[in-house]
Amino acid sequence: MTGALYALFRRSFPFVRREEETARDILSNPENRIFIHKDDSENLIGAAVVHKNAILLLCVDAPIRNAGHRIPLCKSN
Repeated sequence: MTGALYALFRRSFPFVRREEETARDILSNPENRIFIHKDDSENLIGAAVVHKNAILLLCVDAPIRNAGHRIPLCKSN
């Protein structure tokens, strides 16, 4: 899951400079709660990563943003 989350992070925030190893370490913390949404082809298109009371990552793929779709990020992984 960390690979798919990192790929979504890079697509959503291409201008953010973060070492890949650091980002993967943050995203793979076992204390994180991960909420995901996949499309019909099982591709990750939305995610929220929460650590304690802090949202570390919240992103939705660009084609889905502002298109009037409601992306449920309520399933914990």
